[in-house]
Amino acid sequence: MPTQLIILDHEVQAAMEITRADMRQLVKNAQILTAWNELVCGTDAVCIERDDTTDKPYILSAHDGRRSPIPDRETAAIARVDAIMRRYPSLTYSVQRDPRGSPLHISRQRAAQGE
Repeated sequence: MPTQLIILDHEVQAAMEITRADMRQLVKNAQILTAWNELVCGTDAVCIERDDTTDKPYILSAHDGRRSPIPDRETAAIARVDAIMRRYPSLTYSVQRDPRGSPLHISRQRAAQGE
């Protein structure tokens, strides 16, 4: 598991614009995303894969090849992060799906060129 679950750019850290309650929720969802990302990469026993047609997630057993449907925790966590981040219009976020890094990056919105 990465040391940092959320990476805040230096301007956001200095301003501490995100409330403590929202930050707790962001950390919780970052933990969910980290666990999901690790399972997408797979363990010795299982991995998560999505159906090519429906995009629904399945857990695939490495032992017997059995494929079982599972709740889509990734989409739900991203939706919760999105709902929180909409309260902070000066900030933007991105989700990293590589389990070796922080799953959530938060930074200031950059003004469009010419503004």
